[in-house]
Amino acid sequence: MRAVLPLTSSFNTTVDNKNPIMQKVGNGRFFYRVALKYASSSLQLSAVNCGFKIEQTYTAVNDSSHVRKQSDDTWKLKLGEKVKVMITMTTTQRRYHIALVDYLPAGCEPLNTQLKGTLTGDTQSSVSRSKGADYYYGCPPYSTIGWPEHKNLRDERVEAFRSLL
Repeated sequence: MRAVLPLTSSFNTTVDNKNPIMQKVGNGRFFYRVALKYASSSLQLSAVNCGFKIEQTYTAVNDSSHVRKQSDDTWKLKLGEKVKVMITMTTTQRRYHIALVDYLPAGCEPLNTQLKGTLTGDTQSSVSRSKGADYYYGCPPYSTIGWPEHKNLRDERVEAFRSLL
């Protein structure tokens, strides 16, 4: 794709190769924004180690036969079943300003168990700290409230934030 952006109101693009070229014509500063969206050619991506290990398991709240892990490592959920998602994040060193974002499978939505009237079989918070991680290098945890300092329950994802892990 070739794009020539003059400092006037016109915008010209032609596609002649895969290398984008932008240039300024005239006096003044040239401001631009480049955004790229793409999809991998393979839907089975291998794990990447960038200092964190993330594991995710699904369990049914009402009937364990309604949630099954298939042989190809995909999960099969029964429509209408409440599912408890357990995400385990492991890191080997101190980390700052962590955002753990879990995108939900299609058709799922998070339940905020702290709201009165939310019917679940689990009385714990929707995002909570593991009981096994009470000490960090022999020191007590910085927060006894729970793992996240802030959490967001969105339609398509759940977000948990922590400034020091």
